[in-house]
Order: sequence, then structure tokens, then C-alpha cells
Amino acid sequence: MRFVVEGIGKIGRAEILLDGITLIVGENNTGKSTIGKALFAHVNSVCGFSRRMKATYRNELSHILFYHAIMEYRDIIGFVHDLIDEMIDVLPGKELNPSSLARWIKHLVDGGGMSADDYETERVEKYLKWLSGRSRQAISFRGQICKLFGIERDQWEQMFLSDDLNAVFANQPQSLLPGALSLSTFLEDNGKPVEDGELDALFLDDVETFPSLMSSIDENEDGFRRSSTKYVTRENRQVIATHRSSRPLSENDNRLLAMLDEIYAGTVERQPGKTSILHETFKTTEELGVSTSSMGVRPILLSKHLIARNIADGRLVLILDEPEVHLHPAWQVAYARVLSAMSELLGVRILITTHSPYFMKAMLINGNRQIRCYGTDVDENGRVSLELLDKDGVADRYESMIVPFDELAAEQLEAES
Repeated sequence: MRFVVEGIGKIGRAEILLDGITLIVGENNTGKSTIGKALFAHVNSVCGFSRRMKATYRNELSHILFYHAIMEYRDIIGFVHDLIDEMIDVLPGKELNPSSLARWIKHLVDGGGMSADDYETERVEKYLKWLSGRSRQAISFRGQICKLFGIERDQWEQMFLSDDLNAVFANQPQSLLPGALSLSTFLEDNGKPVEDGELDALFLDDVETFPSLMSSIDENEDGFRRSSTKYVTRENRQVIATHRSSRPLSENDNRLLAMLDEIYAGTVERQPGKTSILHETFKTTEELGVSTSSMGVRPILLSKHLIARNIADGRLVLILDEPEVHLHPAWQVAYARVLSAMSELLGVRILITTHSPYFMKAMLINGNRQIRCYGTDVDENGRVSLELLDKDGVADRYESMIVPFDELAAEQLEAES
């Protein structure tokens, strides 16, 4: 899978491959996070397309129809809900104008398109007669509905991508660098653009929000679902727009959970009417809220959640922004082994940004052939580019990342002399 980003933040143009594990290494403030955010926004906008389009239709139609209905036809408001559902199912792709929409509305019930049996027939007929009539308000409503359903698919895609890019980049995704390219992203698999429903994206950059994310997963035992545009903002850009059916854990699932238990054996459970509770292997208080867990254990707990709730599979693109930040070096190495196994055994595509030599080395040793490593470079104008590193390039990057250790050792020798 190939991802291209242009003109975003400090990125002039960057192209990366996303099969197995993709590792981006570099210093702070070199555009590493920009790639992950842009990838999340693209996957989330494209692969949640149908769901988001229907949600947008429903929201806009509700704004158009509900105020008048509540004022004049409160007793059949349920029918108006049904009418909106029928419009969403039938009208996309049709050539509409206020007159043709009026004819569709007039024959909606009589023609068998939907049933009004649950409502007073006379009131339903009166409402439909008004909505399909010649009053200025009714004609205006139909015009707004026609305009809504006249939006082309590529326009929807651009709007959703723009919404998500603005969300993850705090309304400033466009590059401000001199001579920057126009903002664009492109994702393809086997030479074809990735389409709706093929992937899910999860972007993780702040462990502070992990407890609320785990609680969201547990709100539905089969998975979880969120409105991406709202959830992007509310939960710090963490979303997986999907609904998974429950299935027994596989041998590989259990193998990964055992690896995670070796790092930290705590588990998270949801009790009816309560928030998610952390159970540790040693005695603590009877109930320990996940929000009180240490920052270091949260990535481990969340990884267990993704596996145990059937979210970690070949459809998932997992984007980890500097996951080593709260981990002890020994845990960095162990967590790198888990991520490598998650990619190899479950097929999860993983994009990782890091500035830790421990984590980098552990990922490269455990990732074997399934890992690609990119380095960031910044030119004199502040523009960032990415380079796919060969064996020598990887060695050079690693050496540059451990220079501070060498400098500390030299300082120590000088202080002791």
C-alpha cells in the first residue's frame, strides 16, 4: 500500500509504503507526526465514506424538516424520521428538482414506497400534501433537499478529507513554507485507490486519552462506533469507524496476549453501570479505575483491548506517534516485539514514528523483512523530506541517535578526571 502526502505542515512531498511495519525515525520537530496525522485523516475520510455520507444526509435533512414538523405535526414526528430514512435510501443518485421531488413525495405512501400504518393517515397525508405543495416554504425545503442530494461523490470525499485534516491539524493543515505544493493526499493498494470499507484507522498519540478510548470500546461488546468528525475532535484524533462481530480468540490472538502479559499482566473489564475497571495480578483496592493507571501501562492495556475485542486484524492501520515516550527502555524493547508480532500474525499495518534508539533498534531487529525504515531530513528552508533507508542508512541514523549518550559519557569522564 502506497501513501503520498504533499503540501501539509513542513512536508513538501513524501511517499511511504505501508505493508507490514513502517518506521519513521528522526529528531523532534521534523514532520514525523505530520505523516501519521495525514494518513489517519485520509483513511478515516475514505474508508468511513458511506457511513459519514448517510450521517450527513440525516443531519441536514433533520435541519430542513424537523423545525416545521415539530411546530405543526408533532404527533407524526416518527413518520418524519421514517421519511428521512426513505429519502436517504432512495434519492442519492437521482436527478432531482423541486417539481420532481414533489411528485415523489405525493406518491410516496400510495405508491407503496413506505407505510404510514403506525400513524394517523389523515395527518400523514396532510403533511405530505404540504411538503409537496406550492407554498414558498415547501418549495424552499424541496430546493434544499435537491441541492443536498445533488452533491457529487468526489465533492463529499473532499469535504470529509478537509474536515478530518482540519481536525487533526487544528484547522491549519496547509503548509506555510515558501513555494509549498498544494495540499493533497493519495492512498492506493495494488495500484488502485483504497475504497470505502476496506480499512480502519486508529491514531494514538496521547496516552492520557487511552482510558476513555478503552471505555468506548467496551460500550458495545461487539466493537465500537463513533461519529468520526465529532470523535476526532473529542478524543484527540482516536477513532476506529467500524463494528466488529464477536468471534473466539485465535491461537495467534492468545499468543499475543500472553506476550503482553509478560510485560504487564493487568486486564480491563467493564462492569454494568460502571466505568472500565483495571484488575492487576497483585492485590490492590477492590476496584481501580483505568484512569488511575500509570502512563506506562496504558499502551499495553490498549493493545490487549484491540486484540481481545477483535479490532486488531488485517483491516486495521495502526498509527503510533512516539509510543516509547512513557515506557521504560526494557518495556520499549518488549513492546516493539509485540508490535512486530501483531503485524506478522494478525496482518495489522503499523506506522510508527520514534526518536528512541532503544525502540528503533528493537523494531528493526524484530521486524525482519516486513519493516521499512524512513528517515526525516530538513533543508535550509525548513521543508521536510523522507528517505527510505538502506542497511547503511539505518546504521547511520542509529549512530546519530545515540550521539547524546556518547556526549554524556565524555562529560562524565571529564568530570571524573
